[in-house]
Amino acid sequence: MSNAEQESHTWVVESIGGVPTVEPRPRLSLGEDGLLTGTTGVNRIVGTYKAENELVKVEGTGMTRMAGSPEAMDQEKRFLKALEGWQAFHVGGGRLEIGPVDNGLICVLT
Repeated sequence: MSNAEQESHTWVVESIGGVPTVEPRPRLSLGEDGLLTGTTGVNRIVGTYKAENELVKVEGTGMTRMAGSPEAMDQEKRFLKALEGWQAFHVGGGRLEIGPVDNGLICVLT
């Protein structure tokens, strides 16, 4: 993901599996060095990612363990599930799409 549009900018997760996110929205920062940082909307996350061809894999993710509203915790669970395993990705027009439409993330650049 060494696209200039992506270099250490923050991506706000607009939808997960086609369902629009609610405040507080998850956010991701993907550094050129392979470092992933962000928030699930409730908890902070940190990890690494690998990008090969048009696939990306998030690894070694750690996070804080705070509680939020039931809706926020459900959103966090869906967000983390969408990041599991190798996922196809596409970057363009200020958008980052990760994974399949039925379970993936649509992110917008901030």
